[in-house]
Amino acid sequence: MKVSGKVIEYERYNSKSEEKLNDPHINFGSSGSKAFPVYLQSPYIFFEEYAARVIRSEMKVLDLCCGDGVHTVSLAKSNANVTAIDIAENSIKIAKLRALHERLNNIEFLVADVEKLNFGEQKFDIIILVGSLSYLDLTSLISQIKKYLKPEGKFICVDSLDHNLIYRTNRLIHYLCSRRSWSTLVRMPNMRTIKYFKREFHDVKIKYFGIFCFLGPVLTRIFNETKAKNIIDYLDIKFALLKKYSFKFVLIASNNQL
Repeated sequence: MKVSGKVIEYERYNSKSEEKLNDPHINFGSSGSKAFPVYLQSPYIFFEEYAARVIRSEMKVLDLCCGDGVHTVSLAKSNANVTAIDIAENSIKIAKLRALHERLNNIEFLVADVEKLNFGEQKFDIIILVGSLSYLDLTSLISQIKKYLKPEGKFICVDSLDHNLIYRTNRLIHYLCSRRSWSTLVRMPNMRTIKYFKREFHDVKIKYFGIFCFLGPVLTRIFNETKAKNIIDYLDIKFALLKKYSFKFVLIASNNQL
């Protein structure tokens, strides 16, 4: 019997998280943007700074596909009420430990399928999705977002574009080595994905990052991490017309027509 892409990815992440849980010297490392090399941090810094501006303490925030909580804990520092969801129970266990390590008690972690949420009449001010579009059916995802996002709420997404040749090649190699499912290749976000969001939401803003991020390791050796990041950020502005070849993007969507 053919195994679905969702099952393959669930088993992969759940197994990796189980290995980490079994490590007696488990190390959570850095969270949020600091979990990435400096020259790759810009999209996550932009995401965090924007989230910090719009999220207030009384708000309800829904973090979809939260994984082991690397971004959840940074969101929770706003003191908002955060609900974090992932299909892999072992990833949720690590996320809970990470929140405990950060001394955060304003996060509710749930094991659930993002495409089949059940919050009844509950609505959220902010819905977050970081790095997980390729694991989800886009139509099902947007249906869930519209169902549970308040009319004046915002959906914030950070992800990668498959037009970036290096990223696409890396995913293909992982698939050929049986470390990825085929569905994650065909669902990789592209400009059509962004156009779909623009059709489904009244207001969509996009910020692109990392057209030349492949230069990061070389620039870091020549200069330093901060200088490498600054050069790549400058090139993003200078060559903005090449945005479809960006490595990352941040998408902010809402149906607020005010």
